[in-house]
Amino acid sequence: MQAFSFKSGTITTNLEYMFGRSEKIGFSLEGASLALIGLRCSGNKRKVKFYDQANLVKEFNLKSLDELDDEMRIALLKRIVKKHKLEQAPISVTLPNTNTILKIMEIPAEQAESNLVEYIKEEISQDTFDDVDEMQIACFGLSNKTQSHLCYLVSAISDDELEGYQGFFERAGLRPVSFELGMLALHNAFESFYHSNNDAPAAVVDIGSSEIRVIIQGKDRNPFFHGTDFGDLEINAKFSELTGQSFVEAECVKLDFLDETKPNRQTMENLSFLEAYCTFASELTTEIRKCIRHYQVAEHILEFGNIYLTGRCAQGRVLKSLISHELKLNVESWNPTMHLVDGFTDRSKERCQYDGFNFSTAIGAVMDDS
Repeated sequence: MQAFSFKSGTITTNLEYMFGRSEKIGFSLEGASLALIGLRCSGNKRKVKFYDQANLVKEFNLKSLDELDDEMRIALLKRIVKKHKLEQAPISVTLPNTNTILKIMEIPAEQAESNLVEYIKEEISQDTFDDVDEMQIACFGLSNKTQSHLCYLVSAISDDELEGYQGFFERAGLRPVSFELGMLALHNAFESFYHSNNDAPAAVVDIGSSEIRVIIQGKDRNPFFHGTDFGDLEINAKFSELTGQSFVEAECVKLDFLDETKPNRQTMENLSFLEAYCTFASELTTEIRKCIRHYQVAEHILEFGNIYLTGRCAQGRVLKSLISHELKLNVESWNPTMHLVDGFTDRSKERCQYDGFNFSTAIGAVMDDS
């Protein structure tokens, strides 16, 4: 095991960066979405220096996500590096949940005091065929502990997998100095910004293009994590199936539908899109319901608080209404950029009120290292 940290699940390659710089850059590349944000940090305040994002479906006129390859992503990254003058800039990168291990461990106190590393390695070995000595493992302590047990959230990824990601960003002219699972980056951002006087647990749901992350957080309870293998590009596929329009045309219709500053006319195209949208909403609601029920059973509780939507599609009133109607719970949109100290121009702030939902994991990648 080449790296071991008790620091919020972050695998770090440069400790001077993590603790010695006031400027942080968080980077998220998931499926067909790219988000980048630069923050100036002072104490608990974080001020936006710059931000950028890209929709890779529109950028490359994709017929399906299968067409997207590393060369396309690197070409786009190089343009962004040049635009923001980020050559060799140190960045914190989020990793997809695929090919990674994430689990909560309740470790006997005597093990935690005497042989914690070996105990965690043994537990990780039960979930993988890989050699744990050739994996990067990181963990941090959870507050829910007893006299007999300590609770840790542990993440692990193979050295080869991590080196592949590092080489990918280096080819684009960037210098990744820390890596964070997207799920943990979301947890960092939500935990940092979400404060409630209600003891009832709350859920945050991050809607990505090709995966969805669900985290449930309750007072004095371990967090619950769940990831899916589908995202909002399911809407594109369904819409294309119904209308015969291309994948990128479906993406444009979806973006127009979500932009509530534009009027939605009752055309056959919009009715077909609404059918595709509602199909996706139904699948998403089913996933959220399963997560909540599992959590309630595991924690022996009945009450539940709010559901917060972030990521792609999160700003749409229709999706919130559909989920709220089915689950009989309050559903709100959560835009993490609105918690940051103003660093926006009037124009960029207005725009970020619309698309700032896409930055939750990019922000979370640097939330715990300032």
